[in-house]
Amino acid sequence: MSKRATSKVAKVLTMRVSDVSAKKPKLRCEDFTIPTTMLGIDRPPSFWISSLCQGRWMVESDIESIKCTMGIEHLRSQAPEGFRLELWTGPVTYNLVRSKMLKAG
Repeated sequence: MSKRATSKVAKVLTMRVSDVSAKKPKLRCEDFTIPTTMLGIDRPPSFWISSLCQGRWMVESDIESIKCTMGIEHLRSQAPEGFRLELWTGPVTYNLVRSKMLKAG
């Protein structure tokens, strides 16, 4: 990082910490802390932040499952064009297969 870029970084970062208790059985932990920079008058309540994070974890595990099922958990290309092609080919193929399954059923 250059000196110019370093001078633009804030010296102090004000954070809000929300302690959350999860009551869902399949989560790795029951209690966790979420730091956020959402401050001010219109800041969202802690339960909204926790549900947002829990939803994100569920989406990430679903994406991991899709990647594993389609055999695309590792991208093999090293060129940017190949990387983009691999990155988009997986989800498009998955959606095509799922739409065929829906039509067949």
